[in-house]
Amino acid sequence: MTNVKAKGLLAAFLLTLTLAGCGGQDKLPSSNDVSGATTPPTEEQSIVVKRTISVYSTDSELSKTSAREVEIELSDGDDELALVKSALSELQKDGGAEEISLWKAISFDKVSLEDGLATVDILLPDEARLGGPGEILAIESLTKTMFQFDFVDAVDILVDGEALETLMGHVELEHPYRK
Repeated sequence: MTNVKAKGLLAAFLLTLTLAGCGGQDKLPSSNDVSGATTPPTEEQSIVVKRTISVYSTDSELSKTSAREVEIELSDGDDELALVKSALSELQKDGGAEEISLWKAISFDKVSLEDGLATVDILLPDEARLGGPGEILAIESLTKTMFQFDFVDAVDILVDGEALETLMGHVELEHPYRK
């Protein structure tokens, strides 16, 4: 009788452990079901694609632009506009002690891409204004960053939605800049 009771308690204990282990798991959906068949990713499971792009900065002396390689992440459903926006976001970051972004104080208000024309509408606060050489390098860093993409043939820089004659008062803007 004791042996039957011990077996019953052991079975109940094992059943409790099994049920407790099954109910408390928070797992992400697996790409393989129990039968071993592969299921395609759902909308919640987007695939991340990493891409290396060049972003142009200037040196601390404002004498030249130079490229730095950065890795960006895009979802598999992202389009060319998402790539342009990611590049512009990286353009606003310094590349280290020797590579300075001339765009970090400037906001990209609206960005569009249509038929090879990337239109970048910026908000330019007074503290972001540069002298002539800095203005030239800012424009150069933006156009070089954008023109690395095959699908960008031209870049138009707008300030507060307007096609101004100059960006910061020193250098005449082209509307648009072409490759």
